[in-house]
Amino acid sequence: MKRLTRILMTATLLAGMFMMSGQNASADRIGGPVSDTLSVIGYQSLFFEIPFAANAKARVFIVGNGTSPMEVYMYDGDGNFAVGKGFGDRKMVDMRVYREGTFRVEVRNLGPATNTFTIYTN
Repeated sequence: MKRLTRILMTATLLAGMFMMSGQNASADRIGGPVSDTLSVIGYQSLFFEIPFAANAKARVFIVGNGTSPMEVYMYDGDGNFAVGKGFGDRKMVDMRVYREGTFRVEVRNLGPATNTFTIYTN
């Protein structure tokens, strides 16, 4: 029963992420949407510099392999930041972009085990 609940929650979250990402007709990341699969060791962070266009929404998703909880944070050049929302190692973070610029994204592994995750941008 617990496994079925986890599968259903994961499927619901993924479906919600894909529905939210489909709301934008064009890519807001300069250069278009991108994804990559990486690993972050326990209690460590990876950082990304991602350029986003003005007057749009900067959005990043992470989907991990389930071995440890993770967080995702987004910082703009003016010191504003946003914290990802979601469950476990499946999170989404977004910010309104009022001027074009490069945003710093931190993916933090909160557990002791290495977590392989995929990061997606809009």
